[in-house]
Amino acid sequence: MGLGRARVRHKESGTSRHRTWLTTVGPVGVPTRLGHRVGVDMLDAFVMEARRRAETEGVGHLCRFHSADIRDFLDEPSRYDVALLVSVGDPLGSMDRTILRLREHVRPGGYMIIDGGYAVDDTPMSFPGYEYVEDREQVIARLTAHGDPIVREIPVTPEEMRRQDREYTRRIADQGRRLSREHPEHRDAFEWYLAREKRESALLEDHMVCATWMLRRQ
Repeated sequence: MGLGRARVRHKESGTSRHRTWLTTVGPVGVPTRLGHRVGVDMLDAFVMEARRRAETEGVGHLCRFHSADIRDFLDEPSRYDVALLVSVGDPLGSMDRTILRLREHVRPGGYMIIDGGYAVDDTPMSFPGYEYVEDREQVIARLTAHGDPIVREIPVTPEEMRRQDREYTRRIADQGRRLSREHPEHRDAFEWYLAREKRESALLEDHMVCATWMLRRQ
């Protein structure tokens, strides 16, 4: 993409689907290709696991992980070449509001990668973090509301969604058991997270299509 040695911010919230911390702890290969990476998550244990995995992969010196609410973290002035928001639902508000917050931290010509989704029926989205989920046409309109073009869209097929959900849930359960042994003080939080993920997976499989969009910041 011609990004050279970029600065990457990988954003997580505590309110949406963000399985990368418990499975692969995010795309740890990103720093070796794009340079420095900043990650944010609300759970200390997930942040500690991210740091451990980064060291294991040999990219610890390129990564900084923070235990914080991303909504507060975004108040810090900074500019990055790439920002990744890995969630379904809108922890920063509606999709156009989310893009507005992200683009404040991405240089012109940089990229915003949004892992999200859209509704495929009229089922009310009462699950926390999904209140703003809309159909595809509405989501696209909000993504591009500030003039940033979509460079690529990658939807997840229903079959792939089911396969991923079952695999991710298995990995989350395995990692949750390991983290519970290492951090028994957080056992209840890990069990709550797994139960929530199972309910969330059912919602996604039955009523949504997940997709990843890459936008170029104008």
